[in-house]
Amino acid sequence: MDIQIKKNIVYGENDLGYLIADIYKPLHYEGDLSIIMLIHGGAYQTGSKEMYVDWGKALAKEGYFVIAINYRLAHTTRKIYPEVFSDMDKAFNYLIKIANEEHLNLDQIGLFGDSAGAYLASYYTLTNRPYNYRINAVVGAYGIYDLIEEYNHPTSVRTKQMLSLFLGKDFKEDQELYTLASPMNYIDYATESSNFDTEFLITWGAKDKIVKETQSINFIKALEERGVQVEQYRYEDVGHFWFNELTYVEGGRISDYPNVDLYPHIIKFLQRTLKEKPNGNFSKQTIKNLHSIDSLNIIN
Repeated sequence: MDIQIKKNIVYGENDLGYLIADIYKPLHYEGDLSIIMLIHGGAYQTGSKEMYVDWGKALAKEGYFVIAINYRLAHTTRKIYPEVFSDMDKAFNYLIKIANEEHLNLDQIGLFGDSAGAYLASYYTLTNRPYNYRINAVVGAYGIYDLIEEYNHPTSVRTKQMLSLFLGKDFKEDQELYTLASPMNYIDYATESSNFDTEFLITWGAKDKIVKETQSINFIKALEERGVQVEQYRYEDVGHFWFNELTYVEGGRISDYPNVDLYPHIIKFLQRTLKEKPNGNFSKQTIKNLHSIDSLNIIN
């Protein structure tokens, strides 16, 4: 399938400057396009949308409208929590603005993220209750989901420094901040909403020396305990830094292991959670609630 690529599109502005993104889309399609947003990792301090070039091209060829975003990064003089989520708000507002001209389906949106990007995608999805678009799917690779656990049992001193920069405070200064900033602690909040209908695909490597695999394992368990559907893919023989491309690091393309194994699972997941999802802001839970009131005939 032929695709179109638009580089460095301005999707918004913050106090630091313009926010830019790359867009990948099929040239020929019928109907409105499901949307995938790609959120890069980089310890909240580095990384860019260019890490997702291979994924952007591949997903556009699968028939998706893909947007890979840059967002503000932490610095020794600048924390980014919770300000970074206003950058994501602007990305979604941009999608809403261009939905008609680009033929986008705002009821079929998926988020991809690796490492810090997996954190951002999960936190944003679990804490937001949008009324004019729907996040149906999250694909997270080796993310941090419980900041307190990661701080107390880090794989390295680097982890503590990373979280302190991200939040602007050390754990000893403000433990409550680390609680508030953990996606794990918003699962109840999300699932209490009758409109929450997001499914997750979580993947990681058992040899990860950057983020402990218990982050993924415990997050999956907590999601499943609250009735959230999760697909999980654990790879015994890899660590961190394999989901997408990093300069000077071997691998990271879809044709490389373990992505070559993971890719078809992700495509099936997206087909089910995005393209096959009905339009309209009615979740499965909403329909079940209505059924209990009025004995609706539910279609399986």
